[in-house]
Amino acid sequence: MDKLTREIPFFLRFLADRPRFTQEGRFTLDTSRLETEGLKKLKIESEPELAKELKLLIQDWFANNSFDELAATAGDIKERWFERDSRISRSYIMATIRAHLPHDEKSMLRYRQLLFENSNTRVGRVVFSFKRSDFLGANLQQGANLPPGVRDEMPF
Repeated sequence: MDKLTREIPFFLRFLADRPRFTQEGRFTLDTSRLETEGLKKLKIESEPELAKELKLLIQDWFANNSFDELAATAGDIKERWFERDSRISRSYIMATIRAHLPHDEKSMLRYRQLLFENSNTRVGRVVFSFKRSDFLGANLQQGANLPPGVRDEMPF
C-alpha cells in the first residue's frame, strides 16, 4: 500500500502531461465506416411522410412539364396539393422542405406560379426553387428511358 501511495504523484503527472483527446461528441467512431446499403434504405424509409409525398409530387410535376425549374412558396404547395388536408400547415411544409428536399431558397422574389394553370407572377416572401435534375435522374429526363425510335417521336 505504501508503494501505491508513493506512485500517486507520478500518476497524476502522467495524466497531466499526456496529450488530450478531443472529440466533437460522445460518438467516436468514423461515420463513413458505418454507412451501409441497409442504413441508406433505413434513412430513406425514416423520412417524414410529407417529405416522401412532396418528392413524388414534384417528380410527377417535372415528368409532366418541360420546365427545368419550379419556384413555389409553401403557400402555393399547400394550396395546390394539400388544400383540404388540415394536418399539413405552411410552416410544416416549409420546415420539411428545408430539412429533407434539395432546393434553393430566396427571399422576396418575384416568381412565376407554375403550379397553377394561370401562371401569374407573384412576389413571395420565401420562395423555394426546385431543379429538374435533383428530382429526375438522368434516365428519367426528357424521355431518356424510352427507346431511341420512340424518344424522337415524342410530341412534347
